[in-house]
Amino acid sequence: MPLLSLIGVLLYCLPAHGATHTVPVQFPTIQSAVDASSGGDTILVAHGTYNEAVRIQQGLTLLGGWNNEFTVRDTDQWTTTVDGEGLESACFQCRGQEGDHVTIDGFTLRNAWFDIGNGGGVLVMGKLSSTITNNRFYNNYARFHGGGVCLMHGASGEIRNNLFDGNSAVFHGGGIGMIDNAVAEITGNIFRNNLVVFDSGGGIAMLKFSKGVIRGNTFVENKAMMRGGAVSFLQGVEVELDRNLMIYNDCGYKGGAIYSWKSSPRIIRNTLVRNYSALTGGIRIDEEGETRIEGNLIVRTSGPWFYRDGESAIETRRNILFGAGEAEGALDDVQATWADPLLCDEQNDQRLRPGSPCAGETPVGCYSVSCGEDPPSGEPALVQTGGQ
Repeated sequence: MPLLSLIGVLLYCLPAHGATHTVPVQFPTIQSAVDASSGGDTILVAHGTYNEAVRIQQGLTLLGGWNNEFTVRDTDQWTTTVDGEGLESACFQCRGQEGDHVTIDGFTLRNAWFDIGNGGGVLVMGKLSSTITNNRFYNNYARFHGGGVCLMHGASGEIRNNLFDGNSAVFHGGGIGMIDNAVAEITGNIFRNNLVVFDSGGGIAMLKFSKGVIRGNTFVENKAMMRGGAVSFLQGVEVELDRNLMIYNDCGYKGGAIYSWKSSPRIIRNTLVRNYSALTGGIRIDEEGETRIEGNLIVRTSGPWFYRDGESAIETRRNILFGAGEAEGALDDVQATWADPLLCDEQNDQRLRPGSPCAGETPVGCYSVSCGEDPPSGEPALVQTGGQ
C-alpha cells in the first residue's frame, strides 16, 4: 500500500450540507475563511504556503491539495502547506461543543513551535470530535504533549493515513499525545524520527484514562528519553495495540518499543525488530493493570524482550522470539517460543518467507503475507530503514 493511499489524483465529493468557501480565491487566508464560516461549512484550500496559526471554534471541514481552479485535488502535485514558523502556536487549534466535528485532510503542517502549550501541528480540545487524515507533519514542536497532534480533555479523533516525521515534545508523545479521557482510532500512519526530550512515547503517548485503538501503523527510529521509544500508556489507559510494525525505536530507560504504567493494553500481533532500551528493549509493564500479549513477533531486542514490575495481571500466548533477550521480572505466567521467523529482510521487509512459523491460519506478527505480496488492509506500510 502506498505511503498515503488516499493521496493521488482524485475528485472529492463535497459534503451535502453547509456552504463551501475557497482560499485564496474568496478569502486570502485560511483564518479569514474560518471566521466567515458557520458550523458544517467546508473550506477548500488551494496549493501554496500559508504562514498561519488557525483557530477553529466550531465544526468545519478543511480540505487541502486543490489546484487554483478547485477542479482537481492532488495533494502530491498541489501541496497545501501550513507553516507555523515564528507564530508560537499550533498550526490548527480546534475547540468546540459536544456534537461538533472538525475534519483536517490533505495538508502539510510544518515548523510550528508551541513553547507554551500542547499539539504543535493540531490541537483538539474539549468534547470536539475530529478526523485528521492524509496529512504530513514535519518538524513541529510542543512544549508539553503531542508534537504533531494532541487530543485532550475528552476530545476524540480518527487519525488515519498521516506521516509524522521529525516532530517533538518535551514530556509525552513526539508524534501524538492523548491526555485526560481522550479517545482515538489511530490507523495506517507512519511515525518516523519523532522525539520526546524528557519522558515518554516517541511515537504516541496516551495518558490519564484515555482510550483507543492503534492499528496498522509503522514506527521507525522514534526516541523517548525515559519510557516507550515507540508508544507509552500512563495511568488508566485502555488500548488495543494491533498489527503495528516497530523497528529501531529507542528509549533511555524502560521499554524500547512499548511501555505501560497502571494501564491495560491488549498487545496483539505486532512485529518488534531491533528496538533498544537500557533496561527493556521490547515491552515493559509496570504497576497494576491487565495486559494481554498475544501473537507478537519480537526480534533482536537489546536486553530483555519483556519485563514486569508490580502486580499487573499478564496473559501471554503465541509469541515468537528470535535473538531477543530473556524476559525478566515476575515471569510465572509469561511464555514464548524461540524460532527463526524467516523474514524477507529483517531491516527493510518484515513480510514472511515460505516456511515461516509466523504464517498460518493464526499468524504471528503484523504481516500475514509473503515476500512481494501487498499487505492487506489493517497491516502496516513497509518502510526502508537503512539499518543502524
